[in-house]
Amino acid sequence: MNMLDDLLNRLKLFLIVAFLIGTGVFYYVLKNYHNKESYESIQKHIILLGSIQKYVSKFQKPVIYKLMSEHKLSEDFFDSAIMSSTFIITHINKIFKHALSNNEYRFASDNSTNPLNKANVFESEILKKFNNSNISSYSQRIKRNGEDTKFFALPSRKNTKACLKCYGNANDAPKNMIKLYGDKNGFKEKLGHISSINAIYAVIDADNNMIKFFLVIELLMLIIFLFIYLSVRYLTFL
Repeated sequence: MNMLDDLLNRLKLFLIVAFLIGTGVFYYVLKNYHNKESYESIQKHIILLGSIQKYVSKFQKPVIYKLMSEHKLSEDFFDSAIMSSTFIITHINKIFKHALSNNEYRFASDNSTNPLNKANVFESEILKKFNNSNISSYSQRIKRNGEDTKFFALPSRKNTKACLKCYGNANDAPKNMIKLYGDKNGFKEKLGHISSINAIYAVIDADNNMIKFFLVIELLMLIIFLFIYLSVRYLTFL
């Protein structure tokens, strides 16, 4: 009987150690997988928004400027809905907001025409990093509003001569733009300067889905281990 008790104690110890090790390994693997999936989703989203910004600058605006040069449009014409990549991206993002309920998109600039896009201290530091180094993207895990948050940012393209038509000298900007935003902010930009960033703040596991999945699997593992132990214990006493 002592031998059976010793065997059961050894089995109990083995199952406890296996459960604890399995718990640690499973949590580590699950957390890494969750982080990787989240980052990839964030990166794809911000790259998409950046692509829209490039499309507006490379294809859409040149057509509008061509129409102006041909006097088919007034030189003072300005409509945010077709000429502001920030406006376009922001509203496209709102359309898909239901799919990104835990994510917050930010177009941030130290010199924004729209006060809503004014960079905070943290975003301003990231903008400086893009201007002072050759990095093409930036990501960091931060605390925001008391929650673990993933931050990912891409720089807007460097200012070109076309950009300075609107954001160089306020006197050269379309009059409709001045009426809309005023002549105090968003001007005196320099050629080659990165004036803004596209950024996403994503709360980590905001719905606790990872933790819920982890607890369900852990409960199943516990039930299986208890079943193994009780089965062996039962069989030894037959």
